[in-house]
Amino acid sequence: MLVRWKPFTEMLSLFEDSWKHSIDTSWKPLVDIREDENNFYIDMELPGIKRENVKLTVKDNQLTVEGERKSEEEIDYYKSERYYGSFVRSFILPASADSEKVEASFVDGLLTINIAKKIEEASKQIEIKIRGSTKRSL
Repeated sequence: MLVRWKPFTEMLSLFEDSWKHSIDTSWKPLVDIREDENNFYIDMELPGIKRENVKLTVKDNQLTVEGERKSEEEIDYYKSERYYGSFVRSFILPASADSEKVEASFVDGLLTINIAKKIEEASKQIEIKIRGSTKRSL
């Protein structure tokens, strides 16, 4: 029996097999962060994830998004490039963000988080008082 040797294919196969167990299989959804004069916005891509599998929390000026993309069924793929499982993304909010005013919407696999900016109070001029000077005699 004659077997055709394909060194390039074998090399790729060996390379993929050797790295398969050392590659980090966790994943992070892609985000865009933007702002306007009143709000900060975080747009996060969550294709194939149901809204009920996403949790959003704000604590100590840190916004955390947790979720999970579940595989519908156990399938033996020839090749799979999509990630399944849990993810966590955390963002430290700037001092100008109002962590009490956070809203989120989820449409067509896009999570949009709206964080209001704190309303700046008008600056107030502070009067500087002059204290009487005291002289000490030696």
